[in-house]
Amino acid sequence: MGTTRETAIGSTWAAAAWVFVAAAVAVVVVGMSNLYPRPDALRIESFAKLYRQLGLSDSLMITVFLVLPFSFAVVSACAILSRRSHDRSSVFLAVGLVAVYLFFSGAIVGIGVALVRNLLASITVVTIVWFLVGFPTASIVPRWGKSAPLAAIVVAILDPSFDARLREMLTDPTRSGSGGAAAILLAIFGVSIAAQVTRYRHHSTRSEQYQTRWVFAGLMLMLVPAPIVIGLSASGTSFGFAGWLVLASALGSFVLPAAVFVAVFRYHLYDLDRLVGRTVTYGLVAFVVGSAYALPVLLLPTLL
Repeated sequence: MGTTRETAIGSTWAAAAWVFVAAAVAVVVVGMSNLYPRPDALRIESFAKLYRQLGLSDSLMITVFLVLPFSFAVVSACAILSRRSHDRSSVFLAVGLVAVYLFFSGAIVGIGVALVRNLLASITVVTIVWFLVGFPTASIVPRWGKSAPLAAIVVAILDPSFDARLREMLTDPTRSGSGGAAAILLAIFGVSIAAQVTRYRHHSTRSEQYQTRWVFAGLMLMLVPAPIVIGLSASGTSFGFAGWLVLASALGSFVLPAAVFVAVFRYHLYDLDRLVGRTVTYGLVAFVVGSAYALPVLLLPTLL
């Protein structure tokens, strides 16, 4: 009886995860199709000053630092869900990665309907906070750590435009009225990190500690600069290194995948090393076979 119930719960988790991933892909496709023609909605001027000096375009930056990392998250999530959908912890990792990169991509800004945009942003923020507190076991330890996702849910219900005002603060620090939102974000973020530190020191096994150390190293480089920029902007502090903080966050979007792979292969995170190894092997085989077939077909007409 217990096994049947656990299987049913696992199937529900997996189905919900697939729906979340599919919805995230749809949001990015629709959102980015609206944002590519008007990249000013995503442009952070302090960061734009850095890449404009190199002659790089907004569209290229969106593709490299936002779309490509999100694609990594989706491919990873699909690989995990297709083979480990029965494992709640693995499903938790898949959903967490997609949520982090969906929020980081900024694609939600491109959704035209405000109600839908705010709902998607709220769901994504709550999922990220839950991921921060619950990694790596998908259960929240210590118990007081539940206050972070609960607070995020309350804020999402009471203030649906919360995420929009935070993004406005990032893209245009001169805007006023976002100080309260910044303070709430910093408080929720602080509780999440405190709960994770407590878990790490008092509740995690040695293997879980190594896994957490690597994954959170990538996550912190990716997520920490945003609250710093928002907090300093909300306080009216003048600082000239905001662009470099945003650059660090953008580079963190590529560091996190490397950190996840180390946690998977070296410290056997969720025993995904065999799955990932087989996926890479099959991918390479398919690439070689496809190239062996396609290259002669493409080159022979030219040679003849």
